Amino acid sequence: MGLSTNAHFSAYSCRALLDKVMTVTGEVEPGTLGLTLPHEHLWINLVREYRADGLINDEALVLRELGRYKEIGGRTIVECTSHGLGRDPEVLKRLSEASGVQVVMGCGLYRDPYIDRDWLDRSRDNGDQARCDRRGGL
Repeated sequence: MGLSTNAHFSAYSCRALLDKVMTVTGEVEPGTLGLTLPHEHLWINLVREYRADGLINDEALVLRELGRYKEIGGRTIVECTSHGLGRDPEVLKRLSEASGVQVVMGCGLYRDPYIDRDWLDRSRDNGDQARCDRRGGL
């Protein structure tokens, strides 16, 4: 099904998707992204598989790292931690605001054993919890 036949994607909505980038603090102009790391994890819990080094949950440490990134010219990070891996939108927002680094938050699900089956079942019933949207920052 092409874009022209899909009711969810009008020419206007596609143009709107290209005009702005959604970050954890709200929409920004694409021209403000600057140096961008496209696949990072600022806050993640992979201890189900990687016991020794599968956990990032220290705000002070992450904030220091973001500061270093900004010092070398970094402007934006695409944070790819998804539901089930410990993604915490409020923490990401705090980190972004404190560091001045824009954070684009990923969404969706990863894979077993990180899929929360109960959440997935509730999301199917509720519909709006499992999808990504453009309602604004957090």
